[in-house]
Amino acid sequence: MRVIVNSSPLIFLAKRKGLIHTVRPYIEELRKHGFRISGDVIGKILESAGELKS
Repeated sequence: MRVIVNSSPLIFLAKRKGLIHTVRPYIEELRKHGFRISGDVIGKILESAGELKS
């Protein structure tokens, strides 16, 4: 059995738990290594994490 986990919510959860200070660098690193995350999804994650620049 193969399990696929979306990394983006895990990164957001790590911030909420205080394990990391910001989400953005981790999302950028995932994209740099070929993970496909849409701009809309990134915007929603950053907004939820309080990191979206207005």
